[in-house]
This record gives sequence, C-alpha cells and structure tokens, in this order.
Amino acid sequence: MELSNYEEMARAKTALDEKRHEAALYILHYAEYLKAYRENKAEYMAKKKRNGAASASKPGKPTESEAVASAMYDESHEEYYWLKAVEIVRRGLSERKRLFVDIRVNAEKAKGHVFPSGRKTWVPYVQKKYSEILEKRFSETGKWLSYDVMNKWWQEIVSRVVMIFDCVNI
Repeated sequence: MELSNYEEMARAKTALDEKRHEAALYILHYAEYLKAYRENKAEYMAKKKRNGAASASKPGKPTESEAVASAMYDESHEEYYWLKAVEIVRRGLSERKRLFVDIRVNAEKAKGHVFPSGRKTWVPYVQKKYSEILEKRFSETGKWLSYDVMNKWWQEIVSRVVMIFDCVNI
C-alpha cells in the first residue's frame, strides 16, 4: 500500500516537472509560439470558411459562425492556454521582474552566440544586462542580482504560469 503512494507521488512530481518545463519554454519562446499559433489558427479559419461555413453571400450568421469556430479552435488547443497563462502572469509582474524576464528571453535567444550553450550560462548575461539597464533607467549604480534571487524569481514566475495554466485549462 505504501509503495503505491510513493509511486503516485513520483508520477505527480514527474507531471509537475514536465509542466514547469513546458511553462519555461512558453515564457522563453512566447513570441515564436504566439506567431505559430496565430498562423495555424488563421489557416484553420480560412479552411473552415472555404469548406462551407456561412458567409455574407450564404444564408446564416457568418460572424457568429466565425466567432464560434475561433472559440472552438482555441478551446481544443493546449497552446492557447499556455499562451494565455504567460500573458496573464507577465501583466501581473512588477516592472523589475518584467525587465528580468525580458533579459532572460534575450539571453535564451543569444544562446550560442554571446556565450556558449549549457546549463545556467544565462546567469552572468542577465546579471550584467539587468545591472546596466537599472543604472540607465533608474540611476541605480552597483545593483547586482545574485544567482539566488534570479533563481527564486525564475522559479516563482514559472510556478505562476503553471498555476494560471491549470486554472484556465479546466
């Protein structure tokens, strides 16, 4: 009986780790995922229109049909909920944490160009850029984000995205 509980806990932890990984990817690659999602949705809507959906020249309610098809597309694609969760979390972040996320995203894009790819190589890049921007924007000199603070902020943001995803994806 106890082994079963242990196995269930291990499965739950694995599932949560997978969600956290997925959330981190959506945060770091939000623009690309959003662009791809919009392109796929536009293609779907165009195909739906060509395949007999109501239009202005046919009887029916074309605007309503299009809105329903759009909502049904969103509802059937998990990406929509991940993108929505990232949007909601980003809107709720303080200016400094939003700045941190923006720099973290840029560090991900620069991976392999500015510094070698690998584990946690984004840390010095984010520390340097964050310090430079704080100095320019807020005239705060000597401010340096420690690794522990950055890690805590990142884990907090990823956890919020997972929590919001679970709330909107009912």
